[in-house]
This record gives sequence, C-alpha cells and structure tokens, in this order.
Amino acid sequence: MPPVERRAFPREALHFPLRWEDGSLAHMHDVSPEGLYVWVEPRAPIHDWVSVEFTDPRSGLRYRAYGQVLRIDPGVTRTGVALRLHSGGFSRTP
Repeated sequence: MPPVERRAFPREALHFPLRWEDGSLAHMHDVSPEGLYVWVEPRAPIHDWVSVEFTDPRSGLRYRAYGQVLRIDPGVTRTGVALRLHSGGFSRTP
C-alpha cells in the first residue's frame, strides 16, 4: 500500500543555493508555500528551529525564513532536512 500524502500543498522542484543558519552553504531541493526540503553538509548543525537565507542575483531579492525541522534524512555526502516555514519574507539587497 503506498504511503498516504500528508502535505497540504504540492512541492515544486527548485534547486537553489542558500545559506544555512551557521553560514554554511546548503542547497534547496524543493519548495511549497509552507516549507522547504534542503540538503546540508553532513556535519551542519541542525536544531529544532533553523534560519535560512537565499538571494536571487537577477532580481536582487533576498529571502530570509525561520522554520521548524520536521524530518532529518541522514546521508553520507549530504543530509536532507524538511522544514515547515513559520516566518519569513523578501527584502531588497543593497
């Protein structure tokens, strides 16, 4: 029997570099209106709540968000982290 889908919104593939809360580089794998799935380095700190940031150089928009960690998928070369976003927004980069 296939697993039951519990997401309120479908995910959209979006591969984008972002800055993890400790300043290290992470990679967004997909996004929905309520969350992100991110790949981080295996030794990156993962707390119950994390902040992430990415900038689109074409538009000059920066997005900063604060999210709750829902799931951690450990791996050898990267760790997957599912986040539910609780606050965040766009701003202009200087």
